[in-house]
Amino acid sequence: MVARKGTMTFLEAARLVLEEMKVPMHFKKITELAIQKRYLESHGKTPEWTMGARISVDIKKNGANSDFLRVDSGRYGLRRWKKGKAAPSKDKQDDGGRSYWLVSAENENFVNDLENDRLDTVGVRRRMMRTLQKLKPGDKVALYIKRKAEFGAILEIIGTAREDDSPRWPVGDNELSARISCKTLVVLAGNRLDARPLYSKLDVFAQYPEKHRTLALRNGITEIGKSDFQIIEKSIAQ
Repeated sequence: MVARKGTMTFLEAARLVLEEMKVPMHFKKITELAIQKRYLESHGKTPEWTMGARISVDIKKNGANSDFLRVDSGRYGLRRWKKGKAAPSKDKQDDGGRSYWLVSAENENFVNDLENDRLDTVGVRRRMMRTLQKLKPGDKVALYIKRKAEFGAILEIIGTAREDDSPRWPVGDNELSARISCKTLVVLAGNRLDARPLYSKLDVFAQYPEKHRTLALRNGITEIGKSDFQIIEKSIAQ
């Protein structure tokens, strides 16, 4: 790194922080450390959003030639780590490699599954099949009810992704043909958890400006960090 402290660009500062910490980090934490270490001087009101945007744009623009790699919602590492030069996320090491996911569902479909006692399948749009294929048995899912802004259940994956367009749900079942089997760990029928008070606490939502928080759900399924999942799980248990 040829740039001196305080004269680095956002990307230079991010690269140096990640090289020093040697683990993937959320862009907000990268920014915090970059400013703390005086690698970065920013007089703007929201340098963390600038950092997140710069890294995201660099990845989109340069693809495999970018130094950065998105490893989770809002979390980035260095692309060279894929070649074994850094240890995997400590969360996954400590948790047997388990991943955590946020999946959105229509209220009518959720109610239908409850009424028919068949909350045993997660369905997303066909175009998300490649993402769904990343889910493996043992992974956990927080089910988010769209438009209601509520968490309705905690699920555990027990199968593998499959193509299935058979009639299943009252809303959009022909589009929700990428499916995977699961079992219910916790279900909230009449007293679902209001998700809105948690938006600022969850990285998956907090990475977006306040008025655009639901962009986190635009694909119907997204990987979240263990800390996010634990916040949801603990809030549901209260």
